[in-house]
Amino acid sequence: MLFGEGHLNQDTSSGPAKPTSSAGFNSFAWELGAGVKLNIERRFTVLRFEVDLLHTSFNHNGSSDVRLAIGGAIHF
Repeated sequence: MLFGEGHLNQDTSSGPAKPTSSAGFNSFAWELGAGVKLNIERRFTVLRFEVDLLHTSFNHNGSSDVRLAIGGAIHF
């Protein structure tokens, strides 16, 4: 489980001659995740899968997003 701060920045423009407006928000964020790693050898690891849930509350609106990952690693 991870805890931290998220930052959202948004720039908008109506056209080439129009002024640009900007807004930024900060939010407390947490992430909960789990995964399975398979050590093939001393130097190689395969990440079979990883699932993470990221939650933020920008502008008092809660949002949760899921991230799925697969991959591998070479250890030096």
